[in-house]
Amino acid sequence: MYDELDARRRADQFGALTGGGRASRAEEKQPRARALALIEQLSFQVAKSTPHIPHEYTVRDKNDPMREWAYIELFHLIQADGMIERRGSRKIRHLYPGDGYKYWAMVTLEPTSRVLNRMRVEDDRRRCAPSRNRDYPCGSDEHGRQKAVPFRDS
Repeated sequence: MYDELDARRRADQFGALTGGGRASRAEEKQPRARALALIEQLSFQVAKSTPHIPHEYTVRDKNDPMREWAYIELFHLIQADGMIERRGSRKIRHLYPGDGYKYWAMVTLEPTSRVLNRMRVEDDRRRCAPSRNRDYPCGSDEHGRQKAVPFRDS
């Protein structure tokens, strides 16, 4: 069975292939800088299937060891350093590396992860801006069902 240690070993193997490896202690103390370096190695595409939720995504690339390694490392940074936010009934970890985006994965186990998402923080704030009808808080519908929560600064 896969566990986090096995996932770390796999990331180490990809790092050895690409000249990377797990972060040194100094790098681990700077997760934002490390996240930004990993993000530069990944390419994101606009998600067209949900125009009402403007975001981008990147998929795993097992054919390119450097991109696979960057994907795995960013996934683990999201899980280790991300803030938990509620989206409806789900709790999702979001990472805010300081580039104007928030990053998240749809699953919590790396072996099952296929997509990492990102959204401009400003777009999320706009989605949660007070509506004309102030009877319903951000992210809730006319029946009071929660759909999203407002952005929290870290």
